[in-house]
Amino acid sequence: MQMEIRGHIKPTEAIRAHLDKRLTSALYRFTSHIRQVSVRLDDTNGPGHGGPDKQCHVEVVMDTGRRGPIVSEAVHEDLYTAISQVADRISEAVSREVDRVHHHHDHRTS
Repeated sequence: MQMEIRGHIKPTEAIRAHLDKRLTSALYRFTSHIRQVSVRLDDTNGPGHGGPDKQCHVEVVMDTGRRGPIVSEAVHEDLYTAISQVADRISEAVSREVDRVHHHHDHRTS
């Protein structure tokens, strides 16, 4: 699965490994339907400021005929937690899209 990572936060090797593990685990069932995954990591308050300001934004481009990407994001004071939350959310959204496509296809063939 091709994954592009960008944003104001430069991911450490540990963050990259966590991202890869969580998103691969969340999306592995759907890889045949996924064209691209883009991740944006930002610190919305800027470095040195605390609070829930670590943002993980994920966009998944599907091969299902969907016009736009599926988008999900999470904001938390801990970047690892934000990544885990967005992985769960994007998995649910991609699952709904794949189910919708299969359900629509099943009705057209019967």
